[in-house]
Amino acid sequence: MKYSINMVRILRQEERKAEHKRLQLLILTGASFGILVLAIVYSAFNILLMEKALQTEHSKLQRIENEYKNYKTTKTFVDKSDIELLSNLQNDKVFWTRILANIAQHLPRGYWTKQLKFDGSEIAVSGGGRSSNTFAVDIDRYINEIDANDYFSSIFKPSGLQLIKVVEGENGSGLTFEFSAEYKKQNAFSRKKR
Repeated sequence: MKYSINMVRILRQEERKAEHKRLQLLILTGASFGILVLAIVYSAFNILLMEKALQTEHSKLQRIENEYKNYKTTKTFVDKSDIELLSNLQNDKVFWTRILANIAQHLPRGYWTKQLKFDGSEIAVSGGGRSSNTFAVDIDRYINEIDANDYFSSIFKPSGLQLIKVVEGENGSGLTFEFSAEYKKQNAFSRKKR
């Protein structure tokens, strides 16, 4: 019996194993290199995003610093006369809601106010109502009731309420009225503006 060993076949198997290992190593190296490139690209993208966010925050900070500088310079322009004027206005304050409530409370049924003006020295009220025989009496009573109100008379001169005019509307459909009252504390509102 003869034994023969085929060395070529063993060499070929070893060559295939080596080729297979080399191919695996090449694939692993390529995959590693691809992952490295992706990581670098991802990191660069994140760095760009962070730089953009940093620039945005820096511009917001700059805007806030400029607003603060403007606030500081504006704050320093307030002088003593302005503070005194504000203090006088606060001490001489008028509660307009109480005045409006007083004007509305005493208004006779079927009458209305159209306009209220205050120019700092005088209040003027105009309105209208239905045409009736008692129009002048109703308006006179209305003015006297407003004049008799303690709060209203503390702000406006009691004798200052005067009926200015009574005019008959178109086709006798209604009448209009106006009256005014002089403000007692003119000094707070009528100061010269700078």
